[in-house]
Amino acid sequence: MAIEVFNRYERKFMINDEVYQKLRAGLSEYMQADEHSENGEFYTICNIYYDTPDNQLIRSSVDAKRDGRVYKEKLRLRSYGKAELTDKVFLEIKKKYRKLVNKRRTKIYLQDAYTYLETGIQPVLEPFMNRQVFHEIDYMTRRMPLVPKLFLSYDRCAMFGKEDREFRVTFYRNITTRRYD
Repeated sequence: MAIEVFNRYERKFMINDEVYQKLRAGLSEYMQADEHSENGEFYTICNIYYDTPDNQLIRSSVDAKRDGRVYKEKLRLRSYGKAELTDKVFLEIKKKYRKLVNKRRTKIYLQDAYTYLETGIQPVLEPFMNRQVFHEIDYMTRRMPLVPKLFLSYDRCAMFGKEDREFRVTFYRNITTRRYD
């Protein structure tokens, strides 16, 4: 079952393939691939980030980093692999406060997510949906007019500690982005 609400600290580094290969080999004794990965291979994640027409969320995030402020938030729609309209995806709020990332997400059918985010018409709350999280997302979408602003996809390999599943190392490659379509 997918985790719907969690906190974690994230540290991000850019590394080359040689460093990745060495890290991966060293980590394999202590870590295992997550449930989305077949045989420890990379898998694709697709995201659509939502923002206001004047980019209020991203501007606030950039300003917060520059000014040393401690809070930022974003809304995204995420699929593991390419999703069809009848597939379940995640609609999530990602917040950062004092370097601690809080993610709150619910499963939702892709078509229902598109309809909801385009029109504000709420979907039928299915048993697999996290109602509390959906209500938080609904509050955010009513607080500010959000529209799709950025598509971001990448291939990911995520690993968890064998003795501590809270410890996680994630690698990304083939990062692709666009601000249209």
